[in-house]
Amino acid sequence: VISLVPPPFHGEVVKAAIRTKTPVVTASYVSDEVRALEAEAKKAGIPVLCEMGLDPGLDHMAIQSIIDNARDMGCGPVMSFQSTCGGLPAPECANNPLLYKFSWSPRGVLAATGAAARYRRDGEEVDLQHGTAVFDASIPALDLFPGLSLEVGPNRNSLAYEMVYGVRPGAPTFFRGTLRYAGWADAMKTAMALGLLDRTPRKGPKPVSWAHLCDALGISHSSLAEIVRDQGVGSSVVQWLGIENGDGLIPGIESLGYDTEIGWSPVDLFAQVLWSKCQYMPGERDMALMHNTIVFGNGEGGTSFTSKLMVMGDGKAEGSAMARTVGITAAVGAEIILEGALDGISGIIRPTSSAVYAPALVRIASDGICFEEQTLAV
Repeated sequence: VISLVPPPFHGEVVKAAIRTKTPVVTASYVSDEVRALEAEAKKAGIPVLCEMGLDPGLDHMAIQSIIDNARDMGCGPVMSFQSTCGGLPAPECANNPLLYKFSWSPRGVLAATGAAARYRRDGEEVDLQHGTAVFDASIPALDLFPGLSLEVGPNRNSLAYEMVYGVRPGAPTFFRGTLRYAGWADAMKTAMALGLLDRTPRKGPKPVSWAHLCDALGISHSSLAEIVRDQGVGSSVVQWLGIENGDGLIPGIESLGYDTEIGWSPVDLFAQVLWSKCQYMPGERDMALMHNTIVFGNGEGGTSFTSKLMVMGDGKAEGSAMARTVGITAAVGAEIILEGALDGISGIIRPTSSAVYAPALVRIASDGICFEEQTLAV
């Protein structure tokens, strides 16, 4: 079974597969519900290969390949680990104030945006609560892909991946980040200040105009005017959304329906607005970017391993960078299971075993998804 359903439904798919003793491949993170099925999957004797997509997926395989290779070379412990990834419009298609378009669920993107984060940088552990502090931690990432004006923000709990990759805890720098065009964090700070990222369920009729939504969120004319006067990214976003035109209808609101019994939340409305305004048009290209740098050593010099990936879409839905990096990766996972590469392996697994990543990286490269690698003495 290749399960590409929304993440909350993977648990039911895995339960059904356990009953029929059928292996499973999914591109999603291992959820608590799926993790709880470990013993049952082992008893059924089936592998449930999770996180077999872009991120998570290709990042795991590229990183674990580096770590295992460095260990075989005797390069010493990890001193610095930095892994970043993002799905973005190609530069010529980044034509809105967010410089972003959706190649996956808008609600999923907003749920991950500003999520609480933990990482370590230069020996200092950083623990950020959801919201403004996470946005403020975004930094320029101009050197990762020269010619692209990017920023990188922390991606949830990086430190949990020390165990996933078998790295000795306590590396001075251990960071996983999300790549966006510069300005994204400031735009999301504006959205949060306006209450548009609020997930709190509300009862009553859904607002159909910006005036109604502003009233519901307590957004005053003076607060809007202050943002606009700033003339920054926030000002551009407010004007682009049309919030100043209070009587204007919220774009895409009809797609959510008007059932007063269902309720609504600001973030769901905002997701629908962004979906209506940030879709890829026919012929527009997306791109997938990934940059991993891991430094090994003992304090008296070391070795730096870098793997870098840029995949460009072709302007067609089936040939988008996101479709290829997720779809091909999941398909290769199914292939290697069918061919017996995971015979004798059961339970909930990630592609951090050489039994998975060694053949998978070769096959994925044959489809044009190739990492550029570099090793340097530092």
